[in-house]
Amino acid sequence: MSRTFKRKQELRLKKESKKLRLTTATTGLSVDQLKQVQQLMLLANQSFAAQKYLEAEKCCRMALALYPKYADPYRIMAGIALHFDKFVEAVELYEKALKIAPEAAVTLNNYSVALKALKRHEDALAALNKCLRLNPKYFDALNNKGSVLSILGQMDKSLPFYEKAIAINPLYGKAYYNIATAHKFSKRDKYCDLFENAENNLKQMPKADQMNVHFALGKYHEDLKNYKSGITHYLQGNKIKSDSLDYTVQPAEELMLEIQNIFNGSDWALRKDVGSQSEVPIFVLGMPRSGTTLTEQILASHSEVFGAGELKLLDKVAGGMSVNKKGFFPTEKVDLEAFEKSIKKRADMFVNELQAIDPKSKHVIDKMPQNFRYIGLIHVLLPGAKIIHCRRNPIDTCLSNFRILFGERMEYTYKLEDIGRYYLAYDRMMKHWAKVLPGRFLDFQYEDVVADIDTQARLLIDHCDLEWEDACLDFHKTKRNVHTASTTQVRQPIYNTSVGRYEKYGDSLKPLLDILAPILS
Repeated sequence: MSRTFKRKQELRLKKESKKLRLTTATTGLSVDQLKQVQQLMLLANQSFAAQKYLEAEKCCRMALALYPKYADPYRIMAGIALHFDKFVEAVELYEKALKIAPEAAVTLNNYSVALKALKRHEDALAALNKCLRLNPKYFDALNNKGSVLSILGQMDKSLPFYEKAIAINPLYGKAYYNIATAHKFSKRDKYCDLFENAENNLKQMPKADQMNVHFALGKYHEDLKNYKSGITHYLQGNKIKSDSLDYTVQPAEELMLEIQNIFNGSDWALRKDVGSQSEVPIFVLGMPRSGTTLTEQILASHSEVFGAGELKLLDKVAGGMSVNKKGFFPTEKVDLEAFEKSIKKRADMFVNELQAIDPKSKHVIDKMPQNFRYIGLIHVLLPGAKIIHCRRNPIDTCLSNFRILFGERMEYTYKLEDIGRYYLAYDRMMKHWAKVLPGRFLDFQYEDVVADIDTQARLLIDHCDLEWEDACLDFHKTKRNVHTASTTQVRQPIYNTSVGRYEKYGDSLKPLLDILAPILS
């Protein structure tokens, strides 16, 4: 059956290509030039499929040099930009392709992915609507439309699109995964037959679809309290993912140690005079799945706070910065003066770009969890910024990561041993920050929030020097786009079902428990 659907995909692409087929009459090219363009695009497609992206791009540019009004090279180069998270460039290239061939359904679908990455969700929805008018049975586009609707908070509207995608292709794994993340299963659930059929058909699916369905079935069985079946599927899904990666956790461990060495001692911590004194930024950080999205949602329910989600702005601002490996600041006077100017320039750049996201708000939140690595840098760049460190039970945190098939690059989450080692490195780093910057950030414990939301929400608002607003307790009613794996949870009142979840899995988590043993005692 999977071959049938693959064949249908190929036929659709061929149909689109036929509409756009180049001839000497339509292009004005000679026979030899036309053959050259066609050969270049054949090589470009083959190179792209083989992940030889430099070769693919080179062929595309050579083809465009011969015939600039050709949509396919722009589409392939956009796909390359998308692969490397160059979303602005990808959007520009897709728009060039669509200007030439506006009714290319595949291009419109991929264009929507790039728009979604830039949080341009209304534009992504418009692209998908046009795509589906051209091809109503395009199951990947149906799934993507459901995903965009989910981010926009239209959960009830999103599910039918996942269902339609599965009706067209019962072996399409992403739609099962999206249903599982958006829905709480129960016995005699309307999805029971659908998911049991998927479980029976796993062997017929391509590996990527198997992976998605294993994660979906993990959640399905977990909701039905079949914990042994649930963890079995999570283990299988994670194995497929980890087998596809060339990853070791050691470089991440070494990077964190290197940062700790740079920000050692106390002299650098006293230099609060060189950065921006702005109080606009609020950083919510910690391990992924530690309550960062919930914390941001509580804060963003305040009238003076805008939740901007997970930004890569700090990475951008810090890019190319050359620092003293011991103490951060240069020791030579000439170097120090230039470095201080650079710090001020980078800090102002951060504040300006952050404020531009929502100029009317008194505070804007950057909720990139991995910013925990950069607390020392934040302290120097932005001494007036508030920092909230989200904490959660170590085992629950690691298990919660292991249960999620992340869209972005989170390679350390797909092996229990890797996630355990990463957590130890994180824990060591946070203890370092607490030692060298005492009182600089608020530790916000997830379990305390679940047990007493009123007290903890007030503590959070007070830490940010804000006046209390009752809306912060009704965070689940706040209408805003949520882009993380917690998009469903933050639209519900507080719940405690994920506290102590790990206790249900017993020996299955032994590799993780063995690694975490030093901090569990």
